[in-house]
Amino acid sequence: MKTTITKNIKHSLLVEEDSLIALDKFLRSKYSEIKIIAKCDDGSSLETNDLGEILSFENSNFRKVYQLTIDAENDYRDSISITMRSAKFFGTAEFDLTSESDERAVFVTEEVIKRFKDMKPAYDWITRIDILLVVAIVFAIPGLLLSTLRALDVLPPSSPSKLSGMEGFNVSLVLAGVIFVVTYPIRKGIDYLFPKVFFLLGKQKKNFETILKWRNIIFVGIILAIITGVIGNALSQQLLGR
Repeated sequence: MKTTITKNIKHSLLVEEDSLIALDKFLRSKYSEIKIIAKCDDGSSLETNDLGEILSFENSNFRKVYQLTIDAENDYRDSISITMRSAKFFGTAEFDLTSESDERAVFVTEEVIKRFKDMKPAYDWITRIDILLVVAIVFAIPGLLLSTLRALDVLPPSSPSKLSGMEGFNVSLVLAGVIFVVTYPIRKGIDYLFPKVFFLLGKQKKNFETILKWRNIIFVGIILAIITGVIGNALSQQLLGR
């Protein structure tokens, strides 16, 4: 009986050498042929049967790996194709598996998923926050609250709007544009500090150290700002009390 399994991985991936070596070792224990393809930012592709060649790749900024595919098979009836990619609107990874043995297919699937879970960074929850949506909700909450209070007769009804339907639409469109522009640098900053997929290989190891330093600087800055705010508030209250 032929079994086909397709899985999509949604969580963030921090792809380190040890993780790739462990995945490669497992696949080689189950499949006789392995092919690895790395796609780079400059449009080039690297293809090899030896993971060591990928691990020794320079992986500099101008030629950074953004997608890694591992194809393993015994024959066309027993194979798996795994792809990890840095893409904005897709999952972080996926794999397609085919086997004549259902038991083998389920076992390999479970093992591959375990290895993807090992690549999941602690900051994954941050990458799931849509700043654009959060800001839009914050803007919408006051209006929704007022509408609810008026519907419950807690507040008097509002006066009729002098804006036409088209004018109201235009105002909403402008507001949406402002929210998009204002949140853009925030979203770019979060994407940089907490990458959805990061191949921690070659020169990107040093780049990731820079990212960690910036995270620490920003974290310390936020803590100092909170402490300063608390102290400032306490002092102002004390002065006003006099």
